[in-house]
Parts: sequence; structure tokens; C-alpha cells
Amino acid sequence: MENDIEFVKSNLYDDDNFELFAIDSNDFKLQRGRSKLDSVCILPFDINESNQVKNIYLLKQQDFINKDSAYCCLTEDINYGIDGDSYDTFKRCINKDLAIKSPNIDSCYYLGKISHTVPFSKSYYCYGLC
Repeated sequence: MENDIEFVKSNLYDDDNFELFAIDSNDFKLQRGRSKLDSVCILPFDINESNQVKNIYLLKQQDFINKDSAYCCLTEDINYGIDGDSYDTFKRCINKDLAIKSPNIDSCYYLGKISHTVPFSKSYYCYGLC
């Protein structure tokens, strides 16, 4: 038994920063968005006496869709006009948003590339800051 489903993708909007598209099949229709910008997300945390993560600090934001609060990492788009790479954006962001001018390099951790798909697709260079 062969179960081939044909999907058709159509672009609804597309510019240098964002893409909105629809995916159609016989059974469903789906609309999704994708951010094209490189970004960083920062996960501030502190540790206990045993060098274990004690607290993680997230930003509280209003989710207007479900009229509730949501928590997220600190994020910043990479501006290649002023930033050489994602680490430069990380330093610029913590200076701007957390008033940390010169972080101790031993307190900064690159955690890897992460992404989410809801409510739109986006990838981040993720950093931890102790």
C-alpha cells in the first residue's frame, strides 16, 4: 500500500527578513512564517555552591493570543553592520539590556544552535550567562 501525499507550497509574502507561506494537501491547509534573520538568545542563570544551575532567569511577556503571560530568553538579531559574529551580538545585548559592559569570559557559554517552529520558525545561536 503506497501512501504518497502531495504537498504544495505557495509563497504569501517574502522579503529579506521574513517569509510567509502556505502548505496545501488534500487533507489540510497550513500557513507558517519563517524568520530569515540570524539571532542570538541568552539564557541567564546562576549556580549554587556545588556549581549546579540554581536559577534560570527568563523575561515575562504578555501573550496577546491566549491572554496569558509567556516566558522567554533574552533575544537580539545579529546586525552584521556592527557585529562581526554572534558573540559580538551577545556582548552588545547584555550590555544594552543587562548593563554588563565587560563579561567575564569564564561566565559565558555557547550552548549551540536552537530553533522553534511555533508561532513561526526561527533559529538562534544560544548563549548561557552565569
